[in-house]
Amino acid sequence: MKLQAKFLFLFLFLFGTVALLLVLQRTFDVGRSQSVLQSDLAQRHNYFGKITRVEGHPLESLAVDYSFWDEMVNFIKKRNLEFARDNIDTGLDTYGADAAWVYRIDNSLVYYKSTSGDATIQNLGLPKAFFSQLYANHFAHFYIQKPNGLLEIRAATVHPGNDSDRKTPPQGFWVVGRYLTPDFVATLGDLTQSTITINPPTTWAGDQLGANTVTFGSTLLGWDAHPVAVIISKADVPVVKVLENLYARQLTLLLLVSLASILAVIISIWLLVLRPVKEITASLKNQTPSSLDRLARQDSEFGHLAKTVQQLFTSEFLKTKMMELNTAKSEFLAIAAHELKGPIGNVHIFAENLADLVRDGNSKEQLLEEVGRISMSAHKATVLVNDIYQASKGGQALELKRTEFDFDAFVRGEVADAQYSTKQRLLVEGSTGKKVLSDIDRLGQVMTNLIRNASKYSPDADKIVVRLSTKGSNIVLEVQDFGLGISAEDQPKLFERFFRSSSVATSYPGLGLGLSVCKEIIEALGGKIWLTSEVGQGSHFYFSLPFNSEFTDLS
Repeated sequence: MKLQAKFLFLFLFLFGTVALLLVLQRTFDVGRSQSVLQSDLAQRHNYFGKITRVEGHPLESLAVDYSFWDEMVNFIKKRNLEFARDNIDTGLDTYGADAAWVYRIDNSLVYYKSTSGDATIQNLGLPKAFFSQLYANHFAHFYIQKPNGLLEIRAATVHPGNDSDRKTPPQGFWVVGRYLTPDFVATLGDLTQSTITINPPTTWAGDQLGANTVTFGSTLLGWDAHPVAVIISKADVPVVKVLENLYARQLTLLLLVSLASILAVIISIWLLVLRPVKEITASLKNQTPSSLDRLARQDSEFGHLAKTVQQLFTSEFLKTKMMELNTAKSEFLAIAAHELKGPIGNVHIFAENLADLVRDGNSKEQLLEEVGRISMSAHKATVLVNDIYQASKGGQALELKRTEFDFDAFVRGEVADAQYSTKQRLLVEGSTGKKVLSDIDRLGQVMTNLIRNASKYSPDADKIVVRLSTKGSNIVLEVQDFGLGISAEDQPKLFERFFRSSSVATSYPGLGLGLSVCKEIIEALGGKIWLTSEVGQGSHFYFSLPFNSEFTDLS
């Protein structure tokens, strides 16, 4: 299978993986929305209970306050109607009650008053068992269904005024009630921001979660603890709609970033590597040097290679040179493929990890962290393609986009991003406290190359140190590794294009482009790049940039 086809199948697989992960992410988001609804339901249950207690407090106060008066004890004995008119009748309006009943200890009715004159509830129909229960417990709170509506009842035993603790035997019974009117239901709905209805208890099947609504009920019990009715509350949960919109935007953004990263890598590899290689390969295979005319006119590495191929066809050493060229091409493609295999393989591994995280129900923050690792691996492949592309420009001036930015914050951000793909700990020491006018993307490319090389050539080290400082009118950045080190013989050639030290060429594959690209970028930005190293002790790579118009050579 051709190299182009292999890349195509690989990227199709990545597309499918990303799509599957997005579906799993969506499933996870739906679960999160249900969790939000569950939490809102619990909060509304609690708030509804507090509101109903507050709304019922006046009736409770009426039952408690009027049941330990000496006058109420005397009223039960002598039935003084003037007392009833001056106290009981006016008390109903004060406390918002609809009716009151006074009973003797033998359960006979002493007095009844309704604010509406409703005679249908004069006889509440309470059995003897109720009064026995009230005698023992002193207080009762229950509901009775009557023809004119549902009555909330509060009852208490009557005691003298000096017995507020109700330790003496009861002298009678004091009962008050109010109808749960439509106005009461509307007020309760306004306070709880929900729709309230009162229904028979048989209609209630339990708490319910809708797409963005919650419904719950509160059962109202009779004196014997049997259900009389149920108050049902149904409320919208607007935050769920907001979360749904947020999830949709996040999924869209993740999809676009993933697709854009993969497409950028595909297009870059095709335009900068595969197409020129394909043209050169076809020309060699078909022995048609004229087909390389367009490519040979380009001032790039592949352009120079095309010119060399055309020259070799006319050379007396054609056969030997062609064999050497084929060997060099194969080595280049093998190294390039090996270098690209790492970040692309990481994308696959991180994608599988992300799928495991989704299946295990991990948090959204953990999922986003894994997506960040996928994006970082794709970025590493892009950096490699950028190195090849920069080398292919053959010395042309770089296109720079200068902006002013905080240099320390930039370095710490690059180090944080690089930590995803670096096994060593990345430490940042020092600071400059300076803003620079430079190309942040080009400097990011330099940082990525220096940190990547430090990690690559110090496999047994546990850390890499990035130091920040100023000297004169320059900022200075140092990347120190604790790895193999570089011989004094190789150091002067290290920033040359395609140079690979013989001591690491077989063990550590690479294109030999990264440092030459770094040198071109730093010098184009008005700076300087250099190194110090000792074999077996590690290396220090430095670059300096001016933070004003003056530059001092620090190397």
